[in-house]
Order: sequence, then structure tokens, then C-alpha cells
Amino acid sequence: MEGRISHAEIPSLLQLDQVDQRRRGGGGGGGEEEEEEEEEEEEEEEEEEEEEEEEEEEEEEEEEEEEEEEEEEEEEEEEEEEEEEEEEEEEEEEEEEEEEEEEEEEEEEGRRRRRRPVETRSHSEVVRQLPDILS
Repeated sequence: MEGRISHAEIPSLLQLDQVDQRRRGGGGGGGEEEEEEEEEEEEEEEEEEEEEEEEEEEEEEEEEEEEEEEEEEEEEEEEEEEEEEEEEEEEEEEEEEEEEEEEEEEEEEGRRRRRRPVETRSHSEVVRQLPDILS
């Protein structure tokens, strides 16, 4: 961005300004110039300190944001793990129920077989009863 001065450039610009003033003033103005230089140096130091503080604050904010993001990711992972565990438990329960149903059906089938006596007929008996069965 041309025409704009960043905070980082201010100290170097102030130094250039001081050099220009010394050249113009001839270098021997006395106490006022020294006071001005001291004030400018103090201002520069204050500005540098402010910049450093701002940078530190920005870094802290970024670190906090990163920590928050990490925490959110961890929470999401935990939730996903819990959901997976719940799904696995549900599947296991369904499998157990199916197995129980199959066992019950097998038991019921076994009971039915025991209740009905098995009829055995000879071939000739079946042939004789065939017309009655078909009608």
C-alpha cells in the first residue's frame, strides 16, 4: 500500500527526520535540540513498546483461538467415539435379540415335532388313499 506508513516504519522515519534536522541546524543548537531529541527517542521507545505489546496480544489471541479449536476438535472426536460405541452396543443388542428369537423358534419347532407322531404308511396304502386325498 503506497502512501501509508506502517507502525514498523515509524522509528526509522523518525530517525531520518532527526538526521535531517541536524543537517539543517548545523549540529550545534544547544539544549533545546537535545531535549527534542530525547523526547523523540522516548516517543520512539514508547511506540516500539506499544508495537511489541500489540504483537504479543495478537499472538496470545491466536494461541487462544488455536487452543479453542483444538478443544472443539477433541470434543467432536469424543462425541463421534461415543456415537460409534452406542451404535456398536445397539448392533450387539440386535444380534442378541435375533439369536434369542432363533433359539425360541428352534425350541418351538422341536416341541412341534415331539407333539406330532410321525405317521408311516406303506406305499400301497398311500396309493389306495390317493383318490380320496385328491378329491
